[in-house]
Amino acid sequence: MSDEEVYALAVKENRLIITFNKKHFQPMATKSQETGIIAISHSPLPPQQDTKLTAFLRRKTPSELYGKFNSITGETDIKEDTSSEE
Repeated sequence: MSDEEVYALAVKENRLIITFNKKHFQPMATKSQETGIIAISHSPLPPQQDTKLTAFLRRKTPSELYGKFNSITGETDIKEDTSSEE
C-alpha cells in the first residue's frame, strides 16, 4: 500500500496515522481535517516510544490532532507542527 493510499484510507475511516516515515507523510498533514499524522523517530527505544505516544495522546483532544502534523522525538519534548513544510 502506498503512502497516498494509507492517507486516503485514514481520511475515509477518520483515523490518525502513526508513522516512522516523517518525510513522506508530513506534506500530507494539513490536506484534511479527517485525519492527522504523528511521526515517531527511531531514536527512543520501542518501550519509550510507546510511553511517549501514550502520554501524548492522553493530553490531546481530537481537534488538536486532526488536520495536524506532530512529531515525537528521542528528546524530552514533543514537537507539534501544523505546517506541511520540513
